[in-house]
Amino acid sequence: MTKSMWVMWPKEKDQKYKVVGTTTRILQLIDEKKLNFDTSVSEQVSEFCHPEVTVGHLLLHTSGLQGDFERKGELKDKEDRGMVCGVAHDSKAYLLGESGSAGIFSTLSDLMSFVEAYLQRDGRLFSEGMFRTILDTTFKDRGLGWNKEYGNHILYHTGFTGTSILMDMDTREGMILLTNRIHPSRDNKVFLEERIALNHLWLD
Repeated sequence: MTKSMWVMWPKEKDQKYKVVGTTTRILQLIDEKKLNFDTSVSEQVSEFCHPEVTVGHLLLHTSGLQGDFERKGELKDKEDRGMVCGVAHDSKAYLLGESGSAGIFSTLSDLMSFVEAYLQRDGRLFSEGMFRTILDTTFKDRGLGWNKEYGNHILYHTGFTGTSILMDMDTREGMILLTNRIHPSRDNKVFLEERIALNHLWLD
């Protein structure tokens, strides 16, 4: 298997995350001039009570909003729910009933198509101008929805259940990692260390 699409998949289907669905669609709407980075989130979501927070703030994780919420003590771990299959594992999403931050499921094949569309930059996702904006915009190791801890040209994101996407936009190579980190328990710190080591191995 070539490095350009080095994929590991203990699971054929996995829960994916905001960067695949929400971030991509927001960037497409900006690309289509239907939103802009300075658009107040309150203009789009009337229930959102922070008019000072913009779309750009959310994409760069610079909104200043608290990262957790006041019902944290009520969060239920997977062990309290029994075996979870086909629904979001994310405890916040489970507690809230609905959440835009979890519960997007995808297949390996679809994720490969998504990564290929990013790497080929052929217009399927964004204009070339938007791709340049994605690569040129960085704030404290964060990009527009993506982490950039490995460099401005490396787009990276992880998922709660043990997933990740890593793309080198210069060499146009990518890695998709699908695992079951939280089975049987989310208390799996070794995996987090091993994923970082795998990233460095792949990038070298």
